[in-house]
Amino acid sequence: MAAWLAASLLEQGRYAAAVQLADPVVRNPSVPPVSRIPALVVSGTVALRRGDLRLAAERLDLARDLAADTGEIQRILPVAAARAEAAWMADDLDATAREVAPLDAFATDVFLGWELAETDWWRRIAGVDVPGRPDVPEPFARMADDDWLAAAAVWERLGCPWWQGVCLSRSDSVDDARAGTELLAALGAVETRSVLVRDRRRAGQVVPRGPRQQTRTNPAGLTARELRCWRCCREASPTPSLPIARSSRRRPSTTTSPPCCGSSGSPTGRPLRPWPVSGGSFPTWGQLPMWASDSLSFP
Repeated sequence: MAAWLAASLLEQGRYAAAVQLADPVVRNPSVPPVSRIPALVVSGTVALRRGDLRLAAERLDLARDLAADTGEIQRILPVAAARAEAAWMADDLDATAREVAPLDAFATDVFLGWELAETDWWRRIAGVDVPGRPDVPEPFARMADDDWLAAAAVWERLGCPWWQGVCLSRSDSVDDARAGTELLAALGAVETRSVLVRDRRRAGQVVPRGPRQQTRTNPAGLTARELRCWRCCREASPTPSLPIARSSRRRPSTTTSPPCCGSSGSPTGRPLRPWPVSGGSFPTWGQLPMWASDSLSFP
């Protein structure tokens, strides 16, 4: 039961909770294969999307071996789909086709509509012809028609953010693609994001630009210019050494925006992000945190 709940959490994009449920099942060799296989798929898929390719390969290889021993389609199919995703990420579409090929040995009436639609999706990704089928679930039907925005809207309504992000990232609109890649990054599916950017670049589509390395490594997500602005704010502040307000949580009553900032107080025109809060207190107003000290240098 824990493994199937983990699979549901995976579809909802709740990766940490999914892994928390799946990993104890994965690590217990006495658990029957019928429960261990879905847990391995969940753990391997999360590792894959997060970019831990070694762990993903280890978990999905074991899932493949256990599923093959059962000979049951309900065990083999989720493993095949996960391994097809892994092959796509590895830029090996021949392997993607090979992973779903064993499913052809089973009659289509043993599949649920959603299962058949997902395997057909991976066949299309691999360049394999897919016969027309009745009653294809709506999001996969939209995807087959390259109607990415409509498909993304359905996935959003269903509460499946990974599929939503994939669809948005395939849109011709760079704004939609940016929204999709940012959604995937927020989920922690950074490897999926990188692969979709790779595919867009290869297809000649405009690639949404993400934050620069310096901005990504900044704990508050600030650019160098924004940090310079904060330094100006500190110098202009009438209360440069205001202590941390632990109880009243008071802020300075007046602030001064330096010339480098617009009306929002930000050099970019967007609201500045709040500083990280720890220990239930606000940081010292008018002072930069330790990691943004004067020892830093900017271009």
